[in-house]
Amino acid sequence: MVSTFRHVVMGLLDEMIFSFLGLESPSLLELIFAGSAVIGGGLFLFWFALVMIGGITADIFDGVFGTDIDAIGADASFKALTFQGIMAFLMFFGLGGLFVLKSDGSNAIAIIVGGMTG
Repeated sequence: MVSTFRHVVMGLLDEMIFSFLGLESPSLLELIFAGSAVIGGGLFLFWFALVMIGGITADIFDGVFGTDIDAIGADASFKALTFQGIMAFLMFFGLGGLFVLKSDGSNAIAIIVGGMTG
């Protein structure tokens, strides 16, 4: 009984969320694009909130992977791979791909446009 109720509620929530996003019967590629856009957008909103609180993000992600990028002496092209860059790529890759898929574009064009907008 509880399992059936939970299954019905989760089905309704999934249907409401997908219909809100315009994905009534999503394909795998639409789910990938939507997931990328949601993850990137959520991280962007989190980052924006931290910046608005008072610059809390100044040193949060400094040396995330246990390395000091300044000490490595890397070229400027390698310093471009930042948390903000990854976050923006995820968000715009998902949004660009979804826009193309919703405008009756093919899967290949959606992947290319998603990569270019990201």
